[in-house]
Amino acid sequence: MPLICIEGPSAVGKTSTCKQLTKQFDVFTIPEVIRKPISNLNAYEKAIHYLNLEVQRWELAQEKLKIHELVILDSDPFKPLWFNWSFNYQNCLALDELELFYRKQLEHQSIGFVDGYVLLTTTEQELRRRKANDPTRERIEFDHLMRINKPRETYYLQINNWFHGYVNKFNAISIEQNVININNAMPKFKQPSDHPFSLHLFDSIIHWLRSTSPPC
Repeated sequence: MPLICIEGPSAVGKTSTCKQLTKQFDVFTIPEVIRKPISNLNAYEKAIHYLNLEVQRWELAQEKLKIHELVILDSDPFKPLWFNWSFNYQNCLALDELELFYRKQLEHQSIGFVDGYVLLTTTEQELRRRKANDPTRERIEFDHLMRINKPRETYYLQINNWFHGYVNKFNAISIEQNVININNAMPKFKQPSDHPFSLHLFDSIIHWLRSTSPPC
């Protein structure tokens, strides 16, 4: 029973794809963490709070794997690694702080990497069209987050360079096509999410982030 993660830009169709997969298969989807104002914590405490929510998502995924054919994480529990890198760590946790947190969790096996990634992509023009045609979500930070689309793709394609087939990139033509593509890719999700693999991949990512600037 694989555990996969679906990643991609705002309005690309991640959540809708997860919902459609849930309707068609024995799937449990874990939604992404939505940041909300927290008045009684300072900036560092807020950042750690949201990192701990990612750990909780991972723990929930392990529970649901026991009873479902497929568990999907809507967005990556390790998202802060590439997200903060995309903004050159301005107004967010630095790489050293992220490394310290995640390494501790990995060593305690409180978090790990999925069996495979699905990266959904499309053009900026199409993303803007979909945003305009979706009255159910405001997407207030849509323009601000457009700048992370290229760094996100660069990050996951680099991971796929190390472990070919671990990241499956699809042009998100439609929700229906996304479901077909993911279903067809399912046999490829064989990368074990065990402890040694997680540490090896994590070390590779940290080294790469330290030595690489995000693309503009």
